[in-house]
Amino acid sequence: MNNFNKEIQFKVSLFINGDRGYELTKFLEKNKIKICKIYLSKKFLNKSIFKKIRKFNIPTQIISSLKKNIKENLKKIDLGIICGFPYIFPKNFLSLPKYGLINCHAGKLPKYRGGSPLNWQIINREKYIGLSVIKVSKGIDEGKIINEKKFLNKNYDILKVHKIANSIFPHLVLKSINDLKNNRKLKNQNNDEAKYWKQRTGKDSLFLPETTPVLRALAMIKALRKPYPRPYFLDNKHKIIITKAKIFKKKIKSGTIKYNKKSIILGCKDSSLKLISFK
Repeated sequence: MNNFNKEIQFKVSLFINGDRGYELTKFLEKNKIKICKIYLSKKFLNKSIFKKIRKFNIPTQIISSLKKNIKENLKKIDLGIICGFPYIFPKNFLSLPKYGLINCHAGKLPKYRGGSPLNWQIINREKYIGLSVIKVSKGIDEGKIINEKKFLNKNYDILKVHKIANSIFPHLVLKSINDLKNNRKLKNQNNDEAKYWKQRTGKDSLFLPETTPVLRALAMIKALRKPYPRPYFLDNKHKIIITKAKIFKKKIKSGTIKYNKKSIILGCKDSSLKLISFK
């Protein structure tokens, strides 16, 4: 499946943070890519992933910053692979590995640079979900595209989208390793089409019914399932968290909130929303 079995083993280090990194580790191990070291970030540390990673018997370290010992490691490897790692690499680190560093970015580029690209693609009701593997450059998500793939968004929620993305990225990374080694020409991004999205926080889960189209509200519910902060609205400063809803056929005035015994009807910008599950 790979081209390295008859050659000196290709050496990589991984900078990971979650399930996607675990799936990548498992896949590269299976395909005889030499993983010299795995770095996990102390920020947003997933302890269950750390336990699973340790079973591979690969040197693993939890770090809170990019220190000198990482610099020494990068000098000894062919490629650094970033997958959900939250720290930004200094410019002088980027050319230390033989083939530099690559990043698994879960968004179509250059349209979805920045944070939370999977959530934003669902919220924006994209027909296709885009994934990219890029060379890391000094600009955020501005590097050349090595490989990209898209899959049809069949009204998926964020958990399903993550699961699909996590199954695709390992294959994209392995293909990217081969392409880099074979000096395949990489694709430049069109900066004129670039758009940056911010990393979502709990505050971004607030929506105002009177200014939110009903389909966008439904998309937010799908994009913000746990562990993400659920969408919510305020009624007289009372926070109401939405977990399940559907379109309500009878339109009520935009911004109106009607309480029934087992549901709440919201008047959204263009139609009405029936909350089936909330707290």
